[in-house]
Amino acid sequence: MSSFNARPYLDPEALSRLGLDQGRLGRGVRLSPKERRRQARRRSSRARKVWEPGFEPGLYHEASQPAVHIGGFHLRPCRTDDRAVYRLRCDTPDVTVEVSGGVAPWTRDPHDPCTLYFEVAEDVVYRISRPDGTGVVVINEAGKGVFAYDFRPKTGMVDVRRLTGSAPECPAVAWLDDKQPMWLATLIRTRAARHGMYSATVAVGAWMRLHDASDADRNAALDALLGGTIDRTIAQPLTWFEGLDPGHRKAALSGALSHTGALTEHLAMLRLIMDLQDPAWLDRVTSVLHIRDDLEGVRSLLLHTGEGELLDEELARFDEEGGRFFRSLPRPVALWDPRLQHVAKVDPSAWWADLARSRRQRDVRVA
Repeated sequence: MSSFNARPYLDPEALSRLGLDQGRLGRGVRLSPKERRRQARRRSSRARKVWEPGFEPGLYHEASQPAVHIGGFHLRPCRTDDRAVYRLRCDTPDVTVEVSGGVAPWTRDPHDPCTLYFEVAEDVVYRISRPDGTGVVVINEAGKGVFAYDFRPKTGMVDVRRLTGSAPECPAVAWLDDKQPMWLATLIRTRAARHGMYSATVAVGAWMRLHDASDADRNAALDALLGGTIDRTIAQPLTWFEGLDPGHRKAALSGALSHTGALTEHLAMLRLIMDLQDPAWLDRVTSVLHIRDDLEGVRSLLLHTGEGELLDEELARFDEEGGRFFRSLPRPVALWDPRLQHVAKVDPSAWWADLARSRRQRDVRVA
């Protein structure tokens, strides 16, 4: 192992979040008989507890809107809507969860047994019950939204709350044709299937920026733009986003801001576990760069409607930090990723494609 990999760079902010002091790393700790139990408890509370895959902290942040209180439960949608994930705070840890209508994941917060996280897929029904049978039923009704029902065995349903409305249909799937690369078709179909406002906007923004067009189509679009009109392939995404309800555009902005904030946390983790020879670390890098590319399309659409100034500022801050981190890697790293290689070709200003750009240039030289 190289000396670099043996002593990775430790980010002070990341260490602080873990409750560690860089100056004391590697030092021995003396446990007195009186304080042994107290220190062990303190250390165990700092240890990383196991989360179910897909529900790790940092992926989901509480929404800015107030929690919904129903039947003694507190329900709050998470700010990211890649998946319809909700946080439920119970008044007791002694609850059971039943799922019907399909398979949908849920997990109990390992740090707080009274808190659950669950994903509400369309037409899947969750019933969260106390030992006496009272509880709450959560349903994502296709085309209508997510509803929570206060259910009691002796009286039936006594209350109902609407948690969120449904997102509009994503049009980008209909724009795909056989000229588009597989990675773009997969990206758009996957995003569209999630039925979230942020995901739909990512799909539309990806089409607008990255769809494969012939030289003749590009020249026609340029001629139309010089003539004062916008080509259909560009006008379609802009017209769709302009026509959305203001609440839907606000949801897209909220999701984008949540993902931008999470990028900073992901970057701190990349610093903490850096190993340029580890394929798993390179996979994490690719995922972070994909998130940044997702945000570029969302940013373009929001700026078009005059609602992207805050996101633009947040991304500029991350771009400064992220660009500096990747430029300062101790040795060159070249990613093989068809999406990032395409971004490098069509957007020279996209710093997040630089690692794939260096790979593409090397492949061209070899050819």
